[in-house]
Amino acid sequence: LSPVCLGSLRRAASINAEYMGKIIENDDQLHDQKDIEVLKRLKDLPQILAGINSNMPQLQFEKVRQVRKMLSIEMNPPIQQIIESGLVPKLITFLERADNPGLQFEASWALTNIASGTTDHTRVVINNGAVPIFIKLLGSESDDVREQAVWALGNIAGDGSECRNLVLEAGILEPLLSLCEPKSKLSLLRNATWTLSNLCRGKPQAPFNAIKAALPVLAGLLFIKDEEVLTDACWAFSYISDDTGPQNEKIAEVIRSGAVPKLTQLLGHQSNSVKTSSPENNWKILSQEMICRRRW
Repeated sequence: LSPVCLGSLRRAASINAEYMGKIIENDDQLHDQKDIEVLKRLKDLPQILAGINSNMPQLQFEKVRQVRKMLSIEMNPPIQQIIESGLVPKLITFLERADNPGLQFEASWALTNIASGTTDHTRVVINNGAVPIFIKLLGSESDDVREQAVWALGNIAGDGSECRNLVLEAGILEPLLSLCEPKSKLSLLRNATWTLSNLCRGKPQAPFNAIKAALPVLAGLLFIKDEEVLTDACWAFSYISDDTGPQNEKIAEVIRSGAVPKLTQLLGHQSNSVKTSSPENNWKILSQEMICRRRW
């Protein structure tokens, strides 16, 4: 199993829950309804822009929510059209509206889904200065804003090694690790662990010193009784332990983190997604542990 090709890189936040109460005969019908709705909303884009550019907070909130809903459909969201409308810089300014967490949340959600598109789409979000603002929002007083900021940064980091390093250099690790606590809301913990795994992922690998501090936290996450958290934590260890260095420094640090006994136990986990998070790298860790024990 290759840690380069498995696991989830980026993901959009969908609005499927809004359709839960409706009877849809098949997927094509659902997609047709969504496409029609989006096309109708795109025709209203001039009015949406006018509302967003107004000085009326409630109107801004309503119009940003309209944009977010357009970007939240699963099939062909109009990311490029929204970018071409010039909305991205305005959405990013809304991230700093600490006086209006609802607006921050909707803007964060919209930008999260823009960053889930192509590399060019992600670059638009980065080039307009969103990364340091999202990192600041990891300390927001609003649970929803914090979680959405985590998700956005995970999407950006998941674009590739260059974006991953950019997010790491911007200082994500410390505030992100502070959210990876058992007492955190489960959805936040899942997103934080997934984002952490994206920070450990990719070739060329992340500078080890940039992610080394995550090892004790990842070791603790192995004791969370949630399949998604366990899967992404295991993937993170898999990416880190894909060690080609002559001294196996990364694997040695994984061993020092105390994760090995739990990783061994998880090889027998009932969930296939946990078991296949990279057994071959877990065995590499176990083999190196035996060598390290002789050296210590």
